[in-house]
Order: sequence, then structure tokens, then C-alpha cells
Amino acid sequence: MALYRGYTATMLGVIPYAGFSFFTYETCKKLHYEEFGGTHISPWERMIFGAMAGAIGQTTSYPLDIVRRRMQVGGIKGELVTGGILSTLIKVYR
Repeated sequence: MALYRGYTATMLGVIPYAGFSFFTYETCKKLHYEEFGGTHISPWERMIFGAMAGAIGQTTSYPLDIVRRRMQVGGIKGELVTGGILSTLIKVYR
């Protein structure tokens, strides 16, 4: 059961990750088209845009990933994990 303690945090973490990742990638493509007049985007540029999008997406969802791990590992180590996501987030912040 300890494995599933962080399931809600995982599901909530997908939202900012996917949102910021897609937003960043599409914004980079749009800026490229505006700057270079609609020219073809090379694979290297797409790779750079994807790397930037992944980095920003991971940065925004990382706090919830920490909460998920803390909730799961706390249950496995036998610690009493009280509260939910918000109390765990506050505990990690402190």
C-alpha cells in the first residue's frame, strides 16, 4: 500500500509537466517561424526545443515528484505518514 500513497501526487504532477512542456515546445517553434520567416526547422533545432521543453516541464513538476517519493518511502521505512500532499509539501519545504 505504501507504493500507492504517492499516486495522487503523481497524477497531479503530470498536469504541469505536460502543460509547460507542450507550451514551451510550441512557443519555440512559433518564435522560430516568426524570426526566420517560416523556414523549415532542422532536426537539431527540434532537439534543442525539445530539450528546453523537457527541462522546463521537469522543473515545474519536480516538487510534486519529491512529495510522491517522500510519501512512498516514508511508508516503506515504517514511518507514520500522516496527512496528504499539502502537509508533505510543507514538511519538505521546511
